[in-house]
Parts: sequence; C-alpha cells; structure tokens
Amino acid sequence: MSARAGFLCPRPLSHPLHPSGTDAADVLLNRVIPLRIGYVAVVNRGQRDIDSNLTIREALRKEAGFFKAHPVYRSMLKQCTTPTLTRMLNNILMHHIR
Repeated sequence: MSARAGFLCPRPLSHPLHPSGTDAADVLLNRVIPLRIGYVAVVNRGQRDIDSNLTIREALRKEAGFFKAHPVYRSMLKQCTTPTLTRMLNNILMHHIR
C-alpha cells in the first residue's frame, strides 16, 4: 500500500457507458484497492460544460447537487466533491512541509 490517496470521477447516471445500478461505493469505502488516506469522488467539467461557458462556481454547485441527489453517494458526502479533494491535498502538502 504505497499510494496515499486517490480520486474517482464517477460517470453521471445518464452516461451511456454507465451500467444501471452500479456505483463506486466500494472503492470510496477503501474496500477494493486500499489506500492509506482513501479516495475522494469528484465530477469534473466536461468539454460540453466548457463550451457552454459553465463557470467553475456553477460546476461546483452542479457537482455538489449530483452527490447530494445520488442514492448511494449522498451518504458519503465527506468523501465527495472537489473542495473535499482540495482539503485532502492541502493536508498532505502541509504534512510534508512540516
């Protein structure tokens, strides 16, 4: 277990490659490939979002809404969203600086 942390980008439920009824819960719960610090799930802006001038602030709101509305991820909000990933990476950086 040499890796400390990881992040996931779960496919939106409407994505054609997303099989119905699947999610990344077991990975987020550190059950599949255990990492020392664990995983954070994020939803990145896609090219369509960028082309339609979706701001980063709007994208963050959209991301939070996705996780809050998802039947599985809403119970794991402490392990989801870009601000959570930012805090995790900042904590790792601060730990290495000390």
